[in-house]
Amino acid sequence: MLNLPSDSPAGSMNTDSNFAGVLAEGTNLSGYRNHILGTVSVWSIGVCTLLWICLLGVLTADYYGKLPGWRYGKDFSLAFESDYLLLATFLILWGISFIICVSLFILKPYLRNYFRLLTLPADGQYVCAVRPLNEIKVMEDNANKLQRSINTFSERLRTRLGRDKEYTTCPIEKTSEGRIYFTYQCTRYVFDEQTQQYAPYEFDLGTSHRRLIQQADGLSGAEVAYRLELVGPNFIEVKVPSIPAAFVREFVSFFYLYQLMILWIYYVYAYWQVGLVDTGVILLSASIKVALRVQSERRLKQMAEQEETTPVKRDGEWLNVSTRDLVPGDVIEVTTGAHMSCDCVLLSGNAIMNESSLTGEPLPIRKFPVRIDDSHYNVAEAGKMSTLFAGTVVSQVQPVTKSTDSLESDRVLALVRFTGTMSDKGQLVRRILFPNPISFIFNEQMRIV
Repeated sequence: MLNLPSDSPAGSMNTDSNFAGVLAEGTNLSGYRNHILGTVSVWSIGVCTLLWICLLGVLTADYYGKLPGWRYGKDFSLAFESDYLLLATFLILWGISFIICVSLFILKPYLRNYFRLLTLPADGQYVCAVRPLNEIKVMEDNANKLQRSINTFSERLRTRLGRDKEYTTCPIEKTSEGRIYFTYQCTRYVFDEQTQQYAPYEFDLGTSHRRLIQQADGLSGAEVAYRLELVGPNFIEVKVPSIPAAFVREFVSFFYLYQLMILWIYYVYAYWQVGLVDTGVILLSASIKVALRVQSERRLKQMAEQEETTPVKRDGEWLNVSTRDLVPGDVIEVTTGAHMSCDCVLLSGNAIMNESSLTGEPLPIRKFPVRIDDSHYNVAEAGKMSTLFAGTVVSQVQPVTKSTDSLESDRVLALVRFTGTMSDKGQLVRRILFPNPISFIFNEQMRIV
């Protein structure tokens, strides 16, 4: 921990800064550590599964007499030229392969951690966050009796198999000062030694206008380093997979697993023409879906990963700093044309903001500075007119050099309140990236089909 001045707002963890709370309700954390035997076991399962599928390929080639070497041109050579024995062997191996693939699909969320050593979250190398999935069902009231019965059965089955929860394993990292944390859903969760829990960190900048204006002198370099260690960079990283990785992500779903295993039977029973057509249709639909999904993720990445240079007051001097390094409590200069990367409170001057990217409102919104009084600042009420939200664009600014009820300055000043996913834009991006599943009436009816 850095040694900060005693009168610094960041100098005490119990007064002006605190943990914002624990994880979402119902989310549980478990710690895990790697072990050499567990790593070998996981790789062994993967290799054995691939070899088993390769064996099916060998039997399929033998059915058509396509095995290389002296067997080439001889049908059913592995089964002593017996059609019945080869097909029976194939069906047995195919059934075992199907069971293996389905088992791996069901166990996929927690298979890797099963071969790790369970420990406390603070002592492990990884943290597994288990979050309940609250599925949103659209037009559920239109379901008939049969559909409701099937939905009830499927819900019980999902709960029994553990598919009603989301499992996310995050590596535990350390800051330059040795503080441990992990990043979950683009948010940094820091370990609190007092409560022995992980939680996002939040700095209390005050709730009165006068308290906010008193911080107009900005932060020191030591305070910035301390706060950056706790809240992380003001940057939301959106990972877009490569095209091969996107195809792998698409084909690991149960729908494609079921389709490909069924098509394998077509290839063996001399219906390879039908199998090729069905495979082509599946590959075409998957390609279209992958292309649309990757395109949407790239657009979201472009919207979320915003970084530019802005004037910031630190140690009493104005510096040009990347918006990535902004922390709560920083005082920045608002300039015309700037893209706000964090939620701020307007301390001095007026600003006209374009908030269409967040609210869809085409008309510009005028923002006023907070007054020098003891009024309560509430962003949900009157404080909204003094708040500059992340994701909005500054259309015009007007410094105020003479005023009786607001801060005077030749610059338009704003105090940073929230950064990253704690900002209004960050919350929106987080809901887009990690939504709750939605089931439409069509999905419910497909279960009956």
